[in-house]
Parts: sequence; structure tokens; C-alpha cells
Amino acid sequence: LGIHQAAPWLITLQNDLEIGKAFRMHLDRSRQLGVRLPEVRRVLRRFAQSIQMPTASLKIKGFGRPEVRVNGRAINPSDWKSQSARDLYFYFLHRQEPMTKDQIVLELWRDTDESHALKTRFKQDIYRLRRAVGRDAIVFEDETYRFNRDLDYEYDVEAFESYIYRARNVRDILDRIGNYRKAVDLVQGSYLADVDADWVLDERQRLKVAHISTLEKLAQLYLDTNQLHECLETCELALQQDRYNETVYQVEMRAYAAQGDRASVTRKYRELKSILADELGFPPSEETEMLYRELIQ
Repeated sequence: LGIHQAAPWLITLQNDLEIGKAFRMHLDRSRQLGVRLPEVRRVLRRFAQSIQMPTASLKIKGFGRPEVRVNGRAINPSDWKSQSARDLYFYFLHRQEPMTKDQIVLELWRDTDESHALKTRFKQDIYRLRRAVGRDAIVFEDETYRFNRDLDYEYDVEAFESYIYRARNVRDILDRIGNYRKAVDLVQGSYLADVDADWVLDERQRLKVAHISTLEKLAQLYLDTNQLHECLETCELALQQDRYNETVYQVEMRAYAAQGDRASVTRKYRELKSILADELGFPPSEETEMLYRELIQ
């Protein structure tokens, strides 16, 4: 990294007969590291246990009401000029692959038929977006646009998914719990809560399913490690998202049974039975029935 930073002053060494080849090799490696440095910082911020990293200069919040902060300053609605410009920014964050202008306008504004109006709207929103968060926020190359992931940024939606991925791929149960816990703590509302575009609705549902699944797994891990209070709290969070989730009710009943609280086992069973009968018109599964009989014996 030091070589990369000093390269402008050391450039003449590349032509040195004795050390030029070795220097060029180290310079190439330092350039590669420089390109990957923002990604390395994100990984260290999320997963390093003993390394204190500086806060990212760009912080993006997609759960709940969308928010963008640059160097600690929140980008206000007046900075965006229009919600359309802000929503376009989050669309670029959502899309992993580069998109042409035609692809973007077709997906975002398909209800507008006039080609000239679409081009004008896109031009205005790109201009407003870059004025709000910086010209380097969106990269334009080879006739395509993409979010600049070489920036030093943190995005709660990406962090949520990275914690889940790590939890699935570590063996230590406490490490798994810690990563699932970090993931669910990031969810402070539904994805882009004040946006109702079609592309948002699909992603919102996908992330909701991932959130509920993560809460289920976390509750089960708490039960497996006899952290019963944390298990019950997590079950209640899951049921706030999906009140018909029998798997969560089963974990909750087991946790109460482990506490010796048969009355609460019965209460949760009856609650589930009532909700399913009154709102969906069918009884609990045979698995739930068998579990209940086993736990109250």
C-alpha cells in the first residue's frame, strides 16, 4: 500500500536496469490492492474482532426509511431535489450488473410512453443524484451505468446479507449466533419503506423472507445453547413478521417447556390454534399437535 501511495514519486524506478522489473511487480500488486481496498475495509469493519476501523465516508440505509450520509451529513430531500432521483440511486444499489439507459427507463418508468420525456427525466435524475452524493457515485462506461462499489461505503442491506452468509459458513455455534444477531439488528423496518415501485416490492418480499428465516435460525440456536430468554425474545420478533409461523411457535413452546413453564406452553399452543382456525380455517399440523402432547406430559 505504501508503494502504491508513493508511486507518483517513484515512477522513474520502473526503468532502472537493476530494480525496475521487481519494482514494477510490486507496483502492480499495490495497484490491485488499491482497487480492492474499499472491499477489504468493509470486511474488516463487519468481521474483525480486534481491529478498529475508521467509519465509512458513505453510509447508506435501505431498511426502513431510506437514508444516505456523506461524511456524517445526511442527504436531505432538498438535496435530492426529487424523490425520483433518490429512488434511482437505490435502484443502482439494488442492481449488481451495469445497465444501459434504455434498460433503466424501461424498468423504472414503463408507464411513460414518450421517448423524449423519458430521456429528459433520466438526465435530470442522474444530474440531481450526482449533485447530492457526488459525481463519482455512479460510474458510466461502455454505454452502461452502475453504482460505484469502489467507494468507501457501508450499506445495511449488503451487510445484512454478508452476516447471514458468514453465519452459514462458520462452525462455531457462538460465532454463528453473533452473525445472525448482527444481521437481524440491522433490520429497522421494511426495505425502502416509502417506495412502492415494482422492483422494490419484489426485493422487499425477498428480504422479508430472509429476515424471518434468520430469526427462526437464531431462535433455534438460542434454544440449543439454553439461552432461553433470548430465544423467546427472538420468537416474538419473528411472529411480529409472520404470525402464522408454526416453526417459531414450536421453538417457543420448547423454550417455555425448558423453563418448566407448562402454562405458557399451553397458552402459546392455544394462541396458534385460535389464529389458524379463525383466520386461515385449518388446525395446527400433526407435528405441532404431537409436540404439544409431548411437552405437557
